[in-house]
Amino acid sequence: MLKKISLGALLLFAGWASMRFVFPHIDNLIGRNHLPSNMVIKRIQELSELATVRMLSEVVIPVRVENKVFGQTVGVTSYLYIVRGQVLAGVDLSQIGTSNVAVFGDKIEIQLPVPRILDAKVDVSRSEVVEYHKDWLAPDISPASAQQVQQRGLAAVVKQACENEVLALANRQATFTLSQLLGLTNQKVAVKTTKPETCKY
Repeated sequence: MLKKISLGALLLFAGWASMRFVFPHIDNLIGRNHLPSNMVIKRIQELSELATVRMLSEVVIPVRVENKVFGQTVGVTSYLYIVRGQVLAGVDLSQIGTSNVAVFGDKIEIQLPVPRILDAKVDVSRSEVVEYHKDWLAPDISPASAQQVQQRGLAAVVKQACENEVLALANRQATFTLSQLLGLTNQKVAVKTTKPETCKY
C-alpha cells in the first residue's frame, strides 16, 4: 500500500511539473485574481455613489443692527446666532478613466480626481438666537437682514469645515473605498490622492 501511494504521489508531481513546463504562466491562472486596467476602471465606475464624508459644524455669528438718525445711532439690536449646519465633500469616482489607472503585474496604481465640496447647508431648525438685546428705538430684524445672517452662517460653516480639512478626509474616504473594492484581488493597491488648490463652495 505504501509503494502505491508513493508511486501515485510521484505521478502527480510529474504531471504538475509537465503542466508548468507546457503552461509557464499557470501560477497566474491558479490561486490568483489579477485584474487588468480596464476591469479595474469598470469596477470603480460601477459604484453607485460617490466616496463622500459629511462634517457637522457649529459656529456663532454675532449680529448688530443700528438705527441711525442724521448719522447718529439712536438704537441697537444685537444678538448671537448659533448656526448649525453640515458640509458634504467627496471624490467623484466616475471621473476615473484610463489616465488614472495603471497596472504593473501584481500592483494597481490609482490617481484620484480632486476632492470638492458637494453640498453645504444650514439647518435652520437647529440654529438659534441667544443673548438677544433690543433698545427702545432699535430696528426690528427684517427678512433681508435675516437672509444676510443665514448667508454669513453658511459661509462660516464652510470655512470651519475647510479649516478642519474636510477635503483631506474626503481623500482618505475615497482611498478606503477603493482599497475595500479591490481588496479581494491578490494585487497590491496604491491610491494616490490629489491635493486641491482651494477649499470653497
